[in-house]
Amino acid sequence: MHDKENPEWGPEAARWYALEWINQNLPAPSSPLTASQLHELMYELAILAVDETLRTNGDARALAANLDAANKILFNLQTGARPHGDVRGKATSEVDSDALMVWRRRDVRDVLELGLNSRDYYFIRNEPILHAAEAYRNLPWMRHPTIDWIIVDAIITGETILCGERLKKALYDGASGNYAATKGNLEEMKRRSRDESARANARSPASIVWYGVLPLGMIVAAFDFRYFILGIILSEFYALFLIWRRTRHRIISDEPSWYEPWVALRDVWRLLAPPTVNPATLKEALASVAKKGVVVAQTVHAIVDDRLRADPTMWVVDLGDKRTLDQIEAQH
Repeated sequence: MHDKENPEWGPEAARWYALEWINQNLPAPSSPLTASQLHELMYELAILAVDETLRTNGDARALAANLDAANKILFNLQTGARPHGDVRGKATSEVDSDALMVWRRRDVRDVLELGLNSRDYYFIRNEPILHAAEAYRNLPWMRHPTIDWIIVDAIITGETILCGERLKKALYDGASGNYAATKGNLEEMKRRSRDESARANARSPASIVWYGVLPLGMIVAAFDFRYFILGIILSEFYALFLIWRRTRHRIISDEPSWYEPWVALRDVWRLLAPPTVNPATLKEALASVAKKGVVVAQTVHAIVDDRLRADPTMWVVDLGDKRTLDQIEAQH
């Protein structure tokens, strides 16, 4: 390796140094004829690192430090973007354990429908992604449209999935824990919820006994036999049950409005489909999300504003794994 103290140190030597650094520090690609997503991104960041090192009259040590900073940011993005759902029984190809993949788009609709059994289930780890984003935005020389997009898409995807899972729990979990029993399968949760509501709202003699005469009789008996504490406890449980029935009826009757925040986030996710994104349209969609009461990480707004200043109509994303919105929707 050469540095600036050697007359051979210059653009060509710096590029060779960067290539050798990548070969020594990144996992080998699966095929010598193809580059992984991680390698493609690191190659592009290496070009930026070389330019920054030469611009600041840095030597090989400075270039190595810049390359190491870029690699750490990509690693933190990988750590935060890996799946954290139930992956048992899935094919190896369906699990993002590949160390050469930084980010693959998830289908948030598939997760809403299938829950933990979706191959795209993804529960965002905010800390490593936000930490990587902060370090990345503090290095102006490293700014890259695809890295910008990965950060925004990962955060929006995670927030959309989290909103959907909370939505299912609020609407259909029921008293028996339908979410856990079905692993978040939407149709199965709806079916169980309907059955549960039907049983609770039934006007048959059996339901009147189970949900009216029996609990009230137990409460009266407890007080009659001077088991006051037991009577109070039973009264509180019965009151909570009645509140749950009333609340549940109100929630179900207003079901469409509960979906509005998820739909707003879903629309943002759709707008982020590569290979091109419109920053101005995206900013408007984020404003609509805020009106629904959903708080999106400030990092997302900051990056979108940066892309808006760079080009208000075109944000080009170049990924090794290009799954466009049309390709995703073709599977349904």
